[in-house]
Amino acid sequence: MTIYKRILLSFSLMITLSILLAGMLSYQLYSLSHQTITRADITLNQVDNAREAWDNFRNTKSYIDRVKLKIQHYENMEVINEVNNRHNLLKQNLSSLEKLSSSLDTLNLIHKAMQISDMWRDGQLKIISGRQLISIPADSNLKQVEQELALLLAGIIKQTIATGKTKQIASKAEVDTAINYALILVALVTITGVVFALMITRSITRPIKQLYHFMSNLATGQGDLTLRMEEVGRDEMTQVAEKFNQFMMTLHSMVGMVANSAKELTEATDNAQRNILDVNNNIDEQKNIIIGAADKTVQLRSFTDAIVSEAQNASAVSKDVSSKAHHSQQVAQQTVQSIEALSSSIMNTSEHISALTENSAEVSKVVEVIKSIADQTNLLALNAAIEAARAGESGRGFAVVADEVRTLAVKTQESTGDIQSIIERIQSGVLNSEKTMKVSIVKAKVCVDENINIRESLETMSLSVNQIEQMNDRILSATEEQQKGTNAVDIAMQAASEISLLTATNMEEITKESKELKNTANSLAHLVKGYSV
Repeated sequence: MTIYKRILLSFSLMITLSILLAGMLSYQLYSLSHQTITRADITLNQVDNAREAWDNFRNTKSYIDRVKLKIQHYENMEVINEVNNRHNLLKQNLSSLEKLSSSLDTLNLIHKAMQISDMWRDGQLKIISGRQLISIPADSNLKQVEQELALLLAGIIKQTIATGKTKQIASKAEVDTAINYALILVALVTITGVVFALMITRSITRPIKQLYHFMSNLATGQGDLTLRMEEVGRDEMTQVAEKFNQFMMTLHSMVGMVANSAKELTEATDNAQRNILDVNNNIDEQKNIIIGAADKTVQLRSFTDAIVSEAQNASAVSKDVSSKAHHSQQVAQQTVQSIEALSSSIMNTSEHISALTENSAEVSKVVEVIKSIADQTNLLALNAAIEAARAGESGRGFAVVADEVRTLAVKTQESTGDIQSIIERIQSGVLNSEKTMKVSIVKAKVCVDENINIRESLETMSLSVNQIEQMNDRILSATEEQQKGTNAVDIAMQAASEISLLTATNMEEITKESKELKNTANSLAHLVKGYSV
């Protein structure tokens, strides 16, 4: 039976019992009220008849007393008939009272009063018909009869009132009994309804409590996923139990899969962290070498700046170069932000490794460019020294500068050799890491696209440098070539530095993501640890 039918049956039973109880109580109250009204009417009629009998007696006595005071002899039948009529009314009242009375004492008083009233009437008629109507002395025997009749009538009234009070008390007792009976019946019906309602309520709440117990254990993370609810009956709670058991089976399977996945993820992140540590060591070594080369490049640039100061007309273009360089830094920053956005997946590691591979190749190219520029700078310095020697005394200062430039070019060649060997070691380490992270190479496209933007910005900067070269045509050809070499070296070192910083940042993000993934795996393992599977 469904819950709806149980509740409907419970309410139907309660309504039926209430209707039956109300009908029984209404019928009983109607019967009691009808009996009470009937008794009250009888009592009132008895009292009215008794009072009317008393009033008729008094009126008849008053009429007879008035007749006795008259002087003429009363021979006509008018007075006699009047007395008889009044007496008959008195007897009718007594007869009606006799019919309504059920008390023996009252009936005896009524019978005796009827006899005494006849004697009193006969005595009065004798006096009226046999004597003068004026100064008639009252007969003592008739007075006694009259007093006795008056006492009887008064006793009848008292007895009638007493009988009415007795009936009233009896009616009240019957009403009290009926009320007690009704209260007992109401109590029995209420108890029956409550017991039946409790039985239905228990049949409904028992599976609900069981479901609540299971759900509470699941909510606290300490539930036993192997437990199942009882599937007994055909009501809605049985259907809920079936669906809950299906949910528990699904949850049991999911928790087991999550636990296995968390274990595998922990092992994978451990391997990735070890590989990342090796790459970080190689990157640190590369960074130190690039910093040393950058310092030497700064020295070289200081000499070229002294020469460029002679070309005041190129200041405006130099500002434009600075603006383009700033724009290149912004593009590089956007590249860093794009790479940071890849933190949603552990596969970002492959992108950064691929970026590192490409950047190492770019650094090698840059080193080759630097080496080539250093060679050209050395040749240009020799040419400048020769031209200065030809100029004689006026070219001595320029010869000193050319000699310093040649010295820096030699040092640059030595540094590029060191950088090349270090880059080869880094590339070897990167290749080893690349073998481990083959599955993540595909996602390196975003980093490559951002590096393309950097290259385009640097190309724009190169165009600005070309403009500077065009404006400095009046400077000696040797100085122009030297400035080109210096700028090229500076650009190459900046590119190498930015690539190194970008690579270091990528590796930091990779390390951070790897740690977060490991923490996530540990959290998953901790979450499913409380469930019994």
